[in-house]
Amino acid sequence: MDTRTMTWFTRSRRTLDSAEVKAIVSNSVEIHVFAKKDDNDGTDFFYLGRARATNPFQTSMVDKNNDPIPVVRVTLRFGDPIPQGLFDYFQPTITE
Repeated sequence: MDTRTMTWFTRSRRTLDSAEVKAIVSNSVEIHVFAKKDDNDGTDFFYLGRARATNPFQTSMVDKNNDPIPVVRVTLRFGDPIPQGLFDYFQPTITE
């Protein structure tokens, strides 16, 4: 992830054939991205900006029973970069 891109996953049990996913990946709906780092941080969400969906990819994740369930991975590209301070808040710093 950089200040102009973000990987996003749909809700579980969605595929590229799901109506809501088709609308998102075809960019026929406006995408406004709101994010929250952690539920422990309270109820506030941060507005990251408008984005367009690119590179949709059908994949899977495992449920609580370790069974695979479908999900779609999408790259979101922002029209304007996410402000650096906000980006740094959400992007963990890796130290050696």
